Amino acid sequence: MKVSAADLDGTDWALTEVAEGQPVLENTEITIRFEDGAISGSAGCNTYTSVYSLSEDNPFLITLEPVTATRMACDDPVMDQETAYLSALQTVSIWGYRFGDLALLYTADDGTPALLIFAAGQQRYAHRPDHGIAVVRRHHRRIANILY
Repeated sequence: MKVSAADLDGTDWALTEVAEGQPVLENTEITIRFEDGAISGSAGCNTYTSVYSLSEDNPFLITLEPVTATRMACDDPVMDQETAYLSALQTVSIWGYRFGDLALLYTADDGTPALLIFAAGQQRYAHRPDHGIAVVRRHHRRIANILY
């Protein structure tokens, strides 16, 4: 079975954990959408965008171009969370699935690996029913070995 950018294309996700065990602040939503080699979404206060590519040798390796975001101001806790998310996103190097959720492996400020965990967005299944649960189940076991 070959994994490609098509496995991510057209999918929408909502962040559930900023770092392992650290949930997203209440009343904020951080999202990511993969579409035609680009990502976009809400960082909690501002919207952002970037371009991504997957390695031909190992399609679980992902590279993001610099992330650009709008510059609206929000309350400090939301801005702190957004800054942490966008910084983490910039260092993402591996993607995969963890128990049906999207997991993006990044390098934390202290140099250790950490995960951003996303749950599938509702639009994901309405938009592209052929890219739902079957894709998650098909790749879950393979990526679990890569992420841990």
